[in-house]
Amino acid sequence: MDPAPLCAVVLAAGQGRRLGGCAKAALEIDGRSLFDGVVQALRGAGAAEVLVVVGPYLDTWHTLASRAGALVLEHRQKDPSRAESQRLGLRAGLERRPGHDLMFCVADLPLLHAGAVRALVAAWHRREHHVQALVPWVGGQRGHPVLLSAAAAARLEAAAAGVGLRDWLAANPQAVQALACEDECHVVDLDTEQDLETLRRRLAPARVDWPAGTRPQLSEGRR
Repeated sequence: MDPAPLCAVVLAAGQGRRLGGCAKAALEIDGRSLFDGVVQALRGAGAAEVLVVVGPYLDTWHTLASRAGALVLEHRQKDPSRAESQRLGLRAGLERRPGHDLMFCVADLPLLHAGAVRALVAAWHRREHHVQALVPWVGGQRGHPVLLSAAAAARLEAAAAGVGLRDWLAANPQAVQALACEDECHVVDLDTEQDLETLRRRLAPARVDWPAGTRPQLSEGRR
C-alpha cells in the first residue's frame, strides 16, 4: 500500500496514583525524561507531529512537551477515561493532520526506541488492504504504539461518545493485524513502585530518578 504520513498521539492524562501521584513520564534516565524518549522514538519512526493528551500536572507537562517538541492537548475533565483521552487526541490528529494515519502510544514506556517503532511502521506499510489497525503483541500482551488508518480514525471519531480504540478493535477484528514482537519495549511500562525498582535494577548503572521538584510521595524504602 502507498504509505500515508503518520501523526502520533501520546496518552498521558492519568493521575499516576500508584506512584504517589505524579506525571510518570517525567522520570529521568540519566537526565532524559521518559516522555522525551517516547517522542524521539515516534519521530524517529516517521511521525510528522506528536500530540500529547494531558490532565493533571499541567506545569510539568508543558515543560516536558516544550523540551520534546510536542503539542499539549489539555483534557478538561477530572480523571478522564482512556477512551475519552483517545477521542480528544484522535479529533486533534484528524483536524491538524488530515489524511494522516495515527499512532497511539502511552507516555510511560522507558525502553521504547525508534528501531522498534520503525519495525511496526514497516509492517504497517506492508499490510493487506483490509487491515485498518495494527497492534504489537509481546508474549501474549498487547503493546504500544497502536497504528490506525486515517479512514478507521474517522469512523471511530464518528462513533458514539465513550467508544474508544479498544472498543473499535474488538468490534472490527477482521480489520486488525496482531503483530507478534519480541522486543519488550512495547509492553514494559511504569505503573507501580515495584516497576520503578525493577527498572532501576535493569538499567543500572544508569541513574533513574525524578527531576527536582517532581518527586512523588512514595512509600518508605522506595525513595
